[in-house]
Amino acid sequence: MEAFEFDSDCSVHSFDQPRPVPTYLIALAAGALEHRAITDTVGVWAEPGVVEAARREFDAAPHFLSEAEDLLGPYVWGRYDVLVMPPSFPYGGMENPCLTFATPTLLAGDGSLADVVAHEIMHSWSGNGFTCAAWEDFWLNEGFTMMGQRKVVAAVRAKYTHPDSIIKGDAFFAFDSFDGASRLSEELDVLESRGHAKYTKLVPDMTGVDPDDSFSCVPYEKGYHFLCFLQEQLGGPGRFDPWLKAFTQAHMGKSITRFDF
Repeated sequence: MEAFEFDSDCSVHSFDQPRPVPTYLIALAAGALEHRAITDTVGVWAEPGVVEAARREFDAAPHFLSEAEDLLGPYVWGRYDVLVMPPSFPYGGMENPCLTFATPTLLAGDGSLADVVAHEIMHSWSGNGFTCAAWEDFWLNEGFTMMGQRKVVAAVRAKYTHPDSIIKGDAFFAFDSFDGASRLSEELDVLESRGHAKYTKLVPDMTGVDPDDSFSCVPYEKGYHFLCFLQEQLGGPGRFDPWLKAFTQAHMGKSITRFDF
């Protein structure tokens, strides 16, 4: 490494990521940021004016992380932090290892949109732990992550939701699955109407296609519902969840295709 000299009022920081990551998961952010801890290994980064609100909003993150470990195995990335981006950030969240980038529109004040953080946490296994080897198989990242997200959020809601709430546990899982199916149906109609029927497939033909042009909820929700179908065929979560953990652990650190699946 080349040596540099700095003025006395400068600080030098170093970063080391010992685990291999896909190249699309490398990201940099710079700004006037403060950190707030939720636990020793989970916290948030944000601009001073919103950092406390972010800490309160995402205080369920340690619960999500704990349930995710029960479902899929150990969290291998060390820390988990959320960086609240400026309003111009064009995505809900991005699963950069150790540091989820999140839109400030998630700061609803009541934690009602924190499920996005659960989704990005689940990517620590599906998407970051193993990832698709080609964009035709993007559903392997997002379908698995949606399945994990809904299982984990349902478990957290069952344990920590107010006793009088009717939307918790299995009820939440069913409600959120139905909502996802409704969004998928609408998306399929839109794609058809725009002449993009080929993008309605779980595994689309991406020859000569910019992956951004095919992006939709299809790999998320169709992938999720395909895994739900397999879960039903296997006899339910009691038989499916052990397979889900075994598959995930067997492919950690690998780029995989649908044929591996």
